[in-house]
Amino acid sequence: MPLPPAYAPSPLSQATRLGMDPYGLLRDARDAHGPDFTLRIPGDRMAVFSDPERVKEVLRLAPSQFDASEVNVPINLGPNSLLFLDGDRHKRERKLLMPPLHGERITVFGELMARLTAARVDALLAETSPGASIDLMPEFQRVTLSVIVASIFGVIDPQRQRELEGLTLAWTRAALAQSVFLVSMMTSGAKVRAFLERKTNASLRSGAHGRASLLRPLPWQRLADAKARVVVRLREELAACRAVDPERRAERSDILALLVDTQDEQGQPLDDAHIIDELLTLLVGGHETTATALSWAMHHLLSEPTALAKLHAELDAAAPEGPATPASAWTPERVESLDYLGACIDESMRLSPIAPAVGRRVVGPTTIGDYELPAGVVAWASIYLVHHDPAVWGEDAEVFRPQRFLDGGRFKANQYFPFGGGNRRCIGAAFANYEMRVILAVLLSRARVEAEPGVVNQPVIHGFAVTPSQGVRVRIRPRSA
Repeated sequence: MPLPPAYAPSPLSQATRLGMDPYGLLRDARDAHGPDFTLRIPGDRMAVFSDPERVKEVLRLAPSQFDASEVNVPINLGPNSLLFLDGDRHKRERKLLMPPLHGERITVFGELMARLTAARVDALLAETSPGASIDLMPEFQRVTLSVIVASIFGVIDPQRQRELEGLTLAWTRAALAQSVFLVSMMTSGAKVRAFLERKTNASLRSGAHGRASLLRPLPWQRLADAKARVVVRLREELAACRAVDPERRAERSDILALLVDTQDEQGQPLDDAHIIDELLTLLVGGHETTATALSWAMHHLLSEPTALAKLHAELDAAAPEGPATPASAWTPERVESLDYLGACIDESMRLSPIAPAVGRRVVGPTTIGDYELPAGVVAWASIYLVHHDPAVWGEDAEVFRPQRFLDGGRFKANQYFPFGGGNRRCIGAAFANYEMRVILAVLLSRARVEAEPGVVNQPVIHGFAVTPSQGVRVRIRPRSA
């Protein structure tokens, strides 16, 4: 059988709606054609599967069957980024980056996560007038960026850290803008990345990134300059790390030191360009997606007062000192004991996954179920549709009910996969999950957060993540008040 039935609206209409209303597009196509259907955008086709058995087949595709370099992600992280590597090179790179993002290495950063969150929450409470409305989403972005910068670089000069964070935020906010995503839908993510990479390299060679923005009026010039400024700063940090005595560097636990001391398969140290691309990948992937997941978690908690009250009770029992709980008290044992908090995070990622699907662009004829996908088609395992399937989750599949993750229900990898699946499952999943626990625990033990009335959020795509259109508008005050 050929591709699944094609959804009727024009490719241009589907591309636009994918950016502005991704979940609605998937729901409408499913209602029109059932669990398997084909979406069309200019120059591309996605065969979408939402039956868990079909999803299993997509996630089990061998690395030789798909091309990761053609993934439709517009941000130019560099050709050496793990996100765009295939085959053996992807396997080696994944093995290299896995250790600092898993196991005991994660909990080493736990106190840092708590300390940075507590400092930002306290500053926010001091800065915010009683009853004033704020958006928590950029606050989550600041905290998660501070965490990943400290994890990558270790202890660096505070001023330099603030400058690097500012440069990174300026670049990522521009690169992940909805307009950039829509352009990638009309052309392709690979073409957009290649174009922006050429412009970035030209900016680095000419020094244009140091000129006044008025002299660089075109949007792609400004976007290229923004990345070039980050690259210049990363090169400085890399040079400083290489200059450290090897014995002293071996005592460090940061990711940069690990990369500097790593050798490739020929026994040679990784070159600067390779390391820079992986640092960029960690900077972007290590803060933007986690901040988005935190934003959705707060959105759902604030929409369900009963769940929020139950979470407050768990936090009060775990940290009776309340707002006075020191950052050092959030030990791995205490954080991991917060079962209901973990369930709230899991349930939020079920209802609002930050990616609508896991995509695999097949390189040759590929059979999925009864369908024969030709080379070049993207096989999409729809995270969103599977996560909302009543056959898997029951009649209350649309309801935020964290308890479902505590009632003994164990869900298979083809039923619950917010971090993707197969051999390309998100490498930072464990790090992100632990970080979300720490940040929410510290925030909600120190502050009382209430939703801003009248704010209506819609899921929209920014870059490679589905985000709440209005952020997380809240009113915040000290927990003791």
